[in-house]
Amino acid sequence: MTEIRTHRELYGTEPRAGVYEWDAGNTKPTDFPGGRWSVRLTEAGEWEVFFHPFSFNSQGQPDDVLATFGRGEEAERQAKAYALGLVDQAWGRE
Repeated sequence: MTEIRTHRELYGTEPRAGVYEWDAGNTKPTDFPGGRWSVRLTEAGEWEVFFHPFSFNSQGQPDDVLATFGRGEEAERQAKAYALGLVDQAWGRE
């Protein structure tokens, strides 16, 4: 498995709450609704894993929050690992 690196490890700075998002990957092109799984740092400082549907979001639908993790770098790694697992599952790479 690939090592999951945090924002601090990659860029040497703290991620900005409410702004930072990390893209884990997309659904297969043949899947409907298509979309992507991402991780974001909320204003409260917690990490959320969410699904952003491409077709529905153009109509103003909110992203689907799938899981919330605590604060800090370890929580960021856990959220990223969870999101990558969802991408692998969607692509049949379990």
